[in-house]
Amino acid sequence: MKFMEVDISVPSGSDLLEEVVNHLSSHMKSHGTFPTLPELGAALNLSVRSLQRRLLNNDNLSYVLIVDQLRKSLIAFHIVRDISLLEVSTAVGFSGYASFNRFVNSQWGMTPQELRKEITRLTISHLSEDDLCYVTTSR
Repeated sequence: MKFMEVDISVPSGSDLLEEVVNHLSSHMKSHGTFPTLPELGAALNLSVRSLQRRLLNNDNLSYVLIVDQLRKSLIAFHIVRDISLLEVSTAVGFSGYASFNRFVNSQWGMTPQELRKEITRLTISHLSEDDLCYVTTSR
């Protein structure tokens, strides 16, 4: 399944964070998974420990927090599409549905099915009358 673009805001002045997010995104596009921490460090010419330290010192972040945020954004994007939840889990880089289900539950406190319904409900409730398309039939 093709990776879709999702807007991730990166604080200005955070060159390392921007590099990390760009590399994670491009790796996800080309491989369908996020790189491991050692792979990311190697790609950025940093040791794992240096990468961890710089993320923590500069942005108070970690590899796991960044990947989790990217996954959450991707899930929110894909879950409203007309594809199965298994396809959503694959699109955001989970190796199986069970791990996707656990992640969604840990982040939102609900199942993927409930999250899909909730995001759809919220999206529809924020539509104005101008956004709605009325279909009429004549007899």
